Amino acid sequence: MENGETALQVIGEKAPDIVLTDIKMPKLDGLGLIAACKERGYDIRFIIISGYKEFDYAHRAIGYGVDSYLLKPIQEMELNATIQAAIEKKDQQNTLDKKEDLLLQVEEREKQIKRNYLKKMCLHIEGGNGELPFLSMKTIFIGQSA
Repeated sequence: MENGETALQVIGEKAPDIVLTDIKMPKLDGLGLIAACKERGYDIRFIIISGYKEFDYAHRAIGYGVDSYLLKPIQEMELNATIQAAIEKKDQQNTLDKKEDLLLQVEEREKQIKRNYLKKMCLHIEGGNGELPFLSMKTIFIGQSA
C-alpha cells in the first residue's frame, strides 16, 4: 500500500485475517493503522515488520495485541514461521468462537424447551382432570415471590 490510510480502506473492504505492516508509513503509521482497526472492531492478527529497534514501538505494539514484531532484514524462514503461527492463532480463535456460539445456541434451545414444557403443563392443568401431576415431584422454588 502507498500509505496507512489506503491500507485502512483496503482492510475495511477486504476484511483480511492477517495483516503485515510497517511502522513508518505516510499519512497513518503502522501503530495508528492497528489502533484504527481495533477501534472499528476488526478481528485481525497483526505482524509488524520494522527497521526500528526502539523499545517504545515494540511496547506500544504489544499493547495493541500485535502477534509479532519483526526487525528488518527478515529471513524467509522466520517470516514463514511467524505467519504460520498467526494462522494457527487465528484458527484457534475461530474454533473457540464457534464453540461459544454453539454453547449459546444450546442454552437458548434449552430455555425454549423449558418454556414449551411449562406451557404444556399449564394447558394440561387447565384442560385436564384437575390433577397436578408435577406436584408428586419434589419441587423447590427459588427467587422472590411477587
